Amino acid sequence: MVRHPELKRIPNLPNEIAETINKPEYIVRGLHGEHIAVRNIGLTPYGPKHLIVPYDEGGEVRTAFITSDVDRILKRGILWKQR
Repeated sequence: MVRHPELKRIPNLPNEIAETINKPEYIVRGLHGEHIAVRNIGLTPYGPKHLIVPYDEGGEVRTAFITSDVDRILKRGILWKQR
């Protein structure tokens, strides 16, 4: 997470990452064979954001970051969407 220092200001980050993988709003196709879990985490110190968590087939988290431009991620191809 060194590449994403903004995550230090997200309360309960490990729980937020686990919640995003276990209860995502979307699962998106990654560019390198990974899946990407996407979940709205609401208002953060940076404004309203989505947490983006790319992970391998085995469930190993590659990284995590926040964004307000979730459409850019969703354009990669939605594999699953929460009903």
